[in-house]
Amino acid sequence: MVIQEVLLTMWQSFLDKLFPLSISIVWLIIGFVLGKIIGKVIKEILVRVKLDNFIIESERIKLKLSDMSDLYNDLIAKLHNVDMVAKQLTNQNNFMKKNIRALIQNLLFYIIVSGPKTIDQISQLAGIPKVEVEHFVQQMEKMGKVKKEGDLYKWHGNKKQD
Repeated sequence: MVIQEVLLTMWQSFLDKLFPLSISIVWLIIGFVLGKIIGKVIKEILVRVKLDNFIIESERIKLKLSDMSDLYNDLIAKLHNVDMVAKQLTNQNNFMKKNIRALIQNLLFYIIVSGPKTIDQISQLAGIPKVEVEHFVQQMEKMGKVKKEGDLYKWHGNKKQD
């Protein structure tokens, strides 16, 4: 039960950070789409202004270079923010995966050290699905920490006497 609470807390923390990232990504996509649309509109305006200059001299559209620069700088800032959030979430996710693996291995270690058990017994005591337990126990077996005798897994590594 404690592991499930820890995993639930870690998962909730991940989900809490996922929403701001997805909002930033949506804003980034909207910014890119608007940038493309604005670019096409400006290009069309400039083409028409050049053509219209020959017909009607009095109509002119003035675009400030500083306004365009501000727009692109804002887009770059948002992209940088999204990149930083994505890197932070990736690092946190990798850190949580590593620690969850270690936590599960430690739990399985204590269950198996207490006496030989079948995969079903280990799964039931750990509160982890059988398929996941099999994966971890096979890894521990490859490392030489666990030995399988029939259907039972027993501790084969060095036991420390306290």
